[in-house]
Amino acid sequence: MIDQVYELLWRNRGNVLTEELINGICFSLEKMSKPKTATPLYKDVAPEVYMGYTLAAEPFSLILPELKHLHYLHWEEIQQPGELNPNYEGYIERENAGLYCQFTLRKGPLLVGHLGAYLFENQHTRTLAAREDTYFIRKEHRKGLLAVRLIHFAERAMMQKGAQEFHASVKHKYPGAAKVLEFAGYIPVGTEFVKMLGEKSHVRT
Repeated sequence: MIDQVYELLWRNRGNVLTEELINGICFSLEKMSKPKTATPLYKDVAPEVYMGYTLAAEPFSLILPELKHLHYLHWEEIQQPGELNPNYEGYIERENAGLYCQFTLRKGPLLVGHLGAYLFENQHTRTLAAREDTYFIRKEHRKGLLAVRLIHFAERAMMQKGAQEFHASVKHKYPGAAKVLEFAGYIPVGTEFVKMLGEKSHVRT
């Protein structure tokens, strides 16, 4: 915002500060200050059917009660200590800003899996990229290439939005999840380290 104001004033340097010029500058500043509306990423993503399952992108806020149940199942399975306390308001804000997309996997009306992904700019390359937030499929539905199909569905949707990369991570204690990503075409590029400052770590690898 500061850079835009500076550029606006610089373009008008040397001009007499008339009432017309003041009104013009104020009008430009007002346009800059208005938040830009964004199209949610789930828009225009066509659903697919695979082996009796429906893959789709759905509004996070509308399916939140269903998602909460899967979040708790996921949390229990990975056995993370501490209380699960997601910032659901933050998810919805990012979705409304066109920065987060919730992908779903349904068997009939039942939500049996999901994958959430962020859209962001890689600050090192200035390319648009996607990053997996979390993905989970209920145990009784982990069969065949369903997980890979869900990942590829999310990839195609994010490519439509301009993403050129897709980042994903897994816990070291779940090599099966890493094998799914490798089968989907991903390669390991590094190891992420976490240290909780001033308290006992709640992160298990």
